[in-house]
Amino acid sequence: MRSEDISPERRDELIEWAAQRIYQWEMVAPAIMLFDGFRPLSFVTSQSMHMLAPFTNLFTGHPYATEIAYILQDRENLDRLVERLEDMVEEEERERRAARQRKKDEEAARKAEESGESSPADSDVEGDDEKKD
Repeated sequence: MRSEDISPERRDELIEWAAQRIYQWEMVAPAIMLFDGFRPLSFVTSQSMHMLAPFTNLFTGHPYATEIAYILQDRENLDRLVERLEDMVEEEERERRAARQRKKDEEAARKAEESGESSPADSDVEGDDEKKD
């Protein structure tokens, strides 16, 4: 098997799998630094992974080590993995910003309610209650 033998769809699946594991373990920054630093040695690294594949398969329970070793032979795939990791970090940051904005909006709405500012719909409801009494 060679890196060319792995279909682009399978390659993308494996890159996504690896990126998800790295992200899940909260090792994105160290992984990006490692991948960028060892980019010239990607072929040697992939060969080392071939040698260690039986052990990683045994201890991790994931049979992807051999396929990932083939993928890492090509530096473009390493770039794809780094790009995916960076995209995941950007998505997380966007979600955090959105959550902070929602929290600010909710806080502002709560303060507006507490200060006595009410919408016209609220005043109609209050007026209906007074008429019933």
